[in-house]
Amino acid sequence: MALINTGPLPIQSLNIQVLDALKDPASRQIINDQLNTVLRATLISSAKSRALPALESLLENLRPADFGAEQNLSLRDFVTKYATLPTDPAANKAAQRAIATLSTSTTVGQFLGLNQTIAASPIFSGLVAQTNLASLMATSPTLAAEPLQTDFIQKYASFQGSIQDFWNQINQDAILKAAIPELQLTMQLGVLTFNNSALVSALRASYKPNSIRDLTKVNVSTLTQLITSQKISVPAGISGSTPAEQIANYASGIVALLQLAFPTDYVAQALSSSKDTTLQSVAKLLGNAPDIDLQSTNLGTYLKQNSAKAFQGIPADQVNAVTARLEGTQRVYRINQQPNVAVTLLEAGMDSAAKITAWLRRVLSAGFPRPSAGTRWHSRFTPLRVTSVPRP
Repeated sequence: MALINTGPLPIQSLNIQVLDALKDPASRQIINDQLNTVLRATLISSAKSRALPALESLLENLRPADFGAEQNLSLRDFVTKYATLPTDPAANKAAQRAIATLSTSTTVGQFLGLNQTIAASPIFSGLVAQTNLASLMATSPTLAAEPLQTDFIQKYASFQGSIQDFWNQINQDAILKAAIPELQLTMQLGVLTFNNSALVSALRASYKPNSIRDLTKVNVSTLTQLITSQKISVPAGISGSTPAEQIANYASGIVALLQLAFPTDYVAQALSSSKDTTLQSVAKLLGNAPDIDLQSTNLGTYLKQNSAKAFQGIPADQVNAVTARLEGTQRVYRINQQPNVAVTLLEAGMDSAAKITAWLRRVLSAGFPRPSAGTRWHSRFTPLRVTSVPRP
């Protein structure tokens, strides 16, 4: 694929057809430049593969065109119009023969996919990425200056290597170095929201996050309300038969990403709502020690080394009980990572695989009796979800 021009498009251009964007003075030049570059490079590659040096030579000097005006020209007619033919009679004849190998039925518009949206066209993938990044950077006052945006986007677009090497390079830049934390947060917000700059702006205004972790306050209900109340568009590709269903799926997907990134925070939130006061204290401990990873942290070692911080605000006579419940919480979390399910199991006293297995055996041996009031099972190839569990 040809090199992508640096220079983001207006964000509103991404979801319209290329042909319509060619009518917009703000987008026309960038889009035409990219189309000319890609068409010339693609045709030259084809000429090389077919061993047509005369055609390749013509295409090297193909003049730029306005594709809004020339979309209906066949490939042959387009090259005839925009190639500079040699004046030497023999060379001219060879050039004409070479042009005659091009299609008379495929139009330039068809060849370049001008009926696609810009976002869907592989030709503009680099420009789309740059446009999304510029739009995301504009949500931060720290990054709103156009020279800073241009400098960072150019460096990002041209860099070859790992992301860690990229940030190491930016760390050597006297101007961009100070903005690294905000740049990283902005790009993380882009990943979280599927590059939805309107939602990023709303999240910044509502939650003032200094890190992605600060957004663990968000749940599906509050996020859905934020998207709906501010009439924020849902990115293309989000499933749903109605707009409301698309919004719900979008919000659920974002919260699911946050839960995957920061599971301990969501477990702590669920525990804090428990009627069990000891589980509430476990939530407090997890809040005191956010670096605990319920999947991998060795709790015995961690609590010995960080007891003052972890048990801050927890009465000394409750430390043993809270420690035991924390260990049970870790065992259950390793079985099921859904916070509400884990808390339901803990409240029912099922804080180990052995207890859960024993309960399931009793249920199965009883021939799967109908659930008692308040108990629900959900299947459909998803993990067992329970809203109430009989005590073992």
